[in-house]
Amino acid sequence: MKLTLLLFFTLVTYVATMGVEYEGMVESIANFLELTKDEVRPCFNMTGITQEDVMEFAQVKVDDLQTTNANIIASKMGCLMACLGEKKEIMTDARINVDKTKEIIHSMVEKQNIRLSKLPEFDQKVDSCANLVETVTYKCEVALTFVYCLCT
Repeated sequence: MKLTLLLFFTLVTYVATMGVEYEGMVESIANFLELTKDEVRPCFNMTGITQEDVMEFAQVKVDDLQTTNANIIASKMGCLMACLGEKKEIMTDARINVDKTKEIIHSMVEKQNIRLSKLPEFDQKVDSCANLVETVTYKCEVALTFVYCLCT
């Protein structure tokens, strides 16, 4: 699970730092999430997130830095994750669809040849992280907190 999320963040950072144009970034994220570019593009457009934002977010996350824009960028990333989560049906508004999330994780585990004995661990983590955001009403915060929780 951590590996999958780390790969997602790495992919976003990679496409941003390698000078991949906007459409390339959309395409890379779409391929990773098994969505179409037409499904992903509105999420980028809605958040107004830029390659610079993604690079700064990755740097802040990796180095645990605080910058003037950190909260704004984190909010944009949370909104991007929420939008993508809704496209993957793991979120509805500010609620995590625990069963769908587990279904997707189980599928990823099979594709990545991760030991099946890890599934109960992943399921527990999803439950725990979903409980953490249960009372949060802002979907961007839900998505960002949920993903951070899954990564820790």
